Formats: sequence, C-alpha cells, structure tokens
Amino acid sequence: MLLPHPDDYMHQLIVTSGGDAVRMWREEIKKAWEHQCAYCGSSDNLTMDHVRPRSMGGQDKTNNVVCCCHKCNKSKAATNWEDWYSRQDFFTLDRYHAIREWTQPTFVGPMKRLVRGKNGNPTRYVITQPA
Repeated sequence: MLLPHPDDYMHQLIVTSGGDAVRMWREEIKKAWEHQCAYCGSSDNLTMDHVRPRSMGGQDKTNNVVCCCHKCNKSKAATNWEDWYSRQDFFTLDRYHAIREWTQPTFVGPMKRLVRGKNGNPTRYVITQPA
C-alpha cells in the first residue's frame, strides 16, 4: 500500500517504528516503478531521488520521490529534473509523462486546515473534506 508520507505507515498502524515506516515507504515506491529507474529504466543500484531536490524546497512526499538508479541520481544532483532529463540520451516521452503524472498531487482525503481569527493569529484547526 503506497501512502503519501513515511509517517503515514505508523499513523495507520502498519508499522511501529520510524525506520520500518521509511523502509516500507521506499519499497512501495520501488514497486510502483517496477524496480526500475524512473529516468533511464535501469534496475541496477536503485536509490530514491527527490524530483524537486530538498535543497530547492522539495519534500519527503510520495509525489516528490521516485525510484532512481545511483548513476542518474548522482548526475541529476540538485538540478531541475525536466532540464536535466531532457538533455539525457535515454530521454523518452513515456517516462517524462510518467514522472509528470507521478508528481501531481493525488491525496483527496480529509485535510487539516488552520483557521485564523480577525487579527490574523491562528485560532484553531478544522478538518475539511474534499469537494
């Protein structure tokens, strides 16, 4: 079961430790990419890549992390994935579209929203349901 964030595996009581949650989350991402690099398709030396690098504000969220081989991860580094990927010999439109689709927000469940008072200070949180 692929969840939006590693912590969700603990919140859903699927695992009981943070380390187990991260390992399960990473394995589920690899399964979703069929144990192949999202960029080149290799199945050798797989890691995780933040599509939008953390140094550029990218988060540890499922829609920002893809299965990636070490070679692509090292080559891409902290650059914009679209700029980098479009210059690669192994670029394909199918993989490009798959990564673009993956990075779109998909969570449609209840969300916690901060409500601010008249003076702009936070007053409380409310749970909202999707429209």
